[in-house]
Amino acid sequence: HAEAAVVARLAAPRRITVDHIGGHYQRYPGTNPKLDIPYGVVRNHDWTNAGTNTRWDGIHTSTGPDVYAWTGMDNWVNTHVADGKTLLHCLMGTPDHQVTGSAVIGSPAYGGQTNQPPSAWTGLEAFVTAMVNRYKDRVHYWEGWNEPNLPSFWTGTAAQLAEMQRRFYQAVKAADP
Repeated sequence: HAEAAVVARLAAPRRITVDHIGGHYQRYPGTNPKLDIPYGVVRNHDWTNAGTNTRWDGIHTSTGPDVYAWTGMDNWVNTHVADGKTLLHCLMGTPDHQVTGSAVIGSPAYGGQTNQPPSAWTGLEAFVTAMVNRYKDRVHYWEGWNEPNLPSFWTGTAAQLAEMQRRFYQAVKAADP
């Protein structure tokens, strides 16, 4: 990109372009205008519009395996790719049908049991595999969970989070080495 800055106080100066600048921004056709500031990377974890969203619970809405509602994610991805952005998707929001026997109150921010670990890892792995296979040519970075230090996002244990991150990583790499 033409717009760049040179950071001179480093041992070796580095050119920083808009490709190094990103943000958590949910531009969607008809809802948010393009930003006037230059940026290259877009992170998403909770975009919602017209009843669709890009969270796990908004895409895997049915208890059946391989039944996914991709409309919201397709729109989010296609919009930002058309804008020439690099995409980072944050996995978040366990679907209620992936949590069983829980007495924990769900997330006040997102409802349901989105802040809880899944009861079995197979649903997570199948979802991540399907998502990466669908978007690997357009989403280049995959992040596991959002702010697990806050109960509105995560109520599981550190061990459960570590295991989920391990399985998430393995599923991403298996689908797109």
